[in-house]
Amino acid sequence: MRTYCLFSIVIFLGGCQLSSEEKSRKISIPFTIVEGYGPFIPSFGLLAAENKQSGWAKTYENPKGIPKNWRHVIQGNIWLDPYQFVYQHFKKGNIDKGMYEYLQQSWKWVPDTTQLTSTFIRCFVYAVSGLDKSGNQWVIVDTNNNLDFSDEKAFEPEQLVFGKNEFSTKNLQRVHYDRFINGKVMNADFSLVMKVFKDGNLGYNIPQYGRCKLGDYTIVFPRNSFVFQKCGIVEETANKTFENNQLIEIDKYLTLGGLLGNKYKNKGVDFYTQTLQLESGHNENVYSFQNGYLLEPFKGQEFVTGKEIHTDNYKGKYLYVDFWGTWCRGCVQDIPKLVDLYQTLDKTKVEFVGIAAGESSPEKLRGFLEKHKVKWPQILNTPQNDLVKRYHIDAFPTTALIDPTGKIVQTNISAKVLKEILDQKLK
Repeated sequence: MRTYCLFSIVIFLGGCQLSSEEKSRKISIPFTIVEGYGPFIPSFGLLAAENKQSGWAKTYENPKGIPKNWRHVIQGNIWLDPYQFVYQHFKKGNIDKGMYEYLQQSWKWVPDTTQLTSTFIRCFVYAVSGLDKSGNQWVIVDTNNNLDFSDEKAFEPEQLVFGKNEFSTKNLQRVHYDRFINGKVMNADFSLVMKVFKDGNLGYNIPQYGRCKLGDYTIVFPRNSFVFQKCGIVEETANKTFENNQLIEIDKYLTLGGLLGNKYKNKGVDFYTQTLQLESGHNENVYSFQNGYLLEPFKGQEFVTGKEIHTDNYKGKYLYVDFWGTWCRGCVQDIPKLVDLYQTLDKTKVEFVGIAAGESSPEKLRGFLEKHKVKWPQILNTPQNDLVKRYHIDAFPTTALIDPTGKIVQTNISAKVLKEILDQKLK
């Protein structure tokens, strides 16, 4: 199943020239937080039940006041600042050094101790759900963050139905917590929405977005995270909402003012300084794994034959690149359709290349290719070639169709959509 980056930026086009200051290499733009979802499709996090056997067990608190008549109680905490949460528990001894270093590596996080405090602060909030004697589900959020549910009001959560009520803010909760800003612990609050999925699990999100200005351009981004570690960028079209797969992600480019306008690399949002980070000064022919940009050439050893594969050898053809893995359910589900499509294509006009990532063993990959009759070239991603890291691939499958000049026509396309595009292009 594909997962997407949950952060985005949208540009409201203004149509003016940027000042010399705005054309500088690095730009930090202060932003404000606005209530509501803006033009973004809401995303939901999952309230996970605490696991007393996990490495997080010592970080758990013990809130009071859960109704005694509730059955099937699920209690969990929502991190409001993951970095501060981990840091303060490491300093307190609730997280050991090995786990602390592992989290830094997996999160690609270098702790900045000027933005963190060893003082234990309320950078989390607890919520609990349960069934009453009639089988109805109820939820309580510890909005005042005093680890006591008895002074809070229980509510029946809406069942989430995508396409119907994902924008609803019924039972909106105003939560209080602590932030460490400029060397001081400060009180803060935010809006929280909780809905129940069909399977009974609870989802939550924050109906807020950020807003800032760059010249006459207005930039907005949804607050799908409590600390805005990352964001993706899209240009807004009037009366349009945006889904996650339409976003331009971290280290990819936004062009303001049309194809020949100014290019900005997205460097994310710094919530501690409350600024959007952009990078300017990029020329027209930059490489980037996104629609309309040139694919940076790559090469590798073909998994079955051992022959070298180089993207330059496919110039003049359409090339479909698929980052996938035998462990990825969404990837495997598309394989039969891709096999059928590949058999019908003129290989003088179109070719496929797969980059298999995260494989437990070469033998497993070889067996899968033989069983499913996958005939197109494959490169096994390894620490030595690591094309996944090179192209910043963080979700599977990730795909792209490259045109005969080496430019990306479209990314993240299914086998069905790929066939439709090729049918049109090869008329």
